[in-house]
Amino acid sequence: MPAGEVVLEAGYRNQVTTASGTSWLTTYPNPVVRFGIAGANEILFLPPLAYSFRTGADLGGTFLPAAGIQDAGVAFKHSLRDHPWMQDALEVFVTLPTGYPAGAYGFTFSVPTYLLGYSASFSLNDRVGLTTTQTFNLNAGTTGSGAPIFRTSPP
Repeated sequence: MPAGEVVLEAGYRNQVTTASGTSWLTTYPNPVVRFGIAGANEILFLPPLAYSFRTGADLGGTFLPAAGIQDAGVAFKHSLRDHPWMQDALEVFVTLPTGYPAGAYGFTFSVPTYLLGYSASFSLNDRVGLTTTQTFNLNAGTTGSGAPIFRTSPP
């Protein structure tokens, strides 16, 4: 994205998860504000306006039905290569505990979360492309006694 440009994005997500039943997760409008800065870099802001609605089977207590707002986030993204046939980028992303409801089955961890990501997109032809994104997540939290813990994903 060129320096000085601002792009507003919105999206819709409909995720279906199956196991011992079926669970649906719908989120919208998933707003993103992107600011182009020098050196093929971007600052991204995700305001806490993504409404989330989860329904269906609880799949063993993993996806209990709930409705709420997802956490806000900020990110720094650096474009590594920008060719007609391929683009890739690195991103550092932080969520802020602004969502609700909180807790294991809500839409916020009630603490910041951190992500380091790499994305690559490849043009297969003038209408079809392939994209992959690999991430490393760090989720801070506390134990039942209040001691700090950090969980990473993937393990």
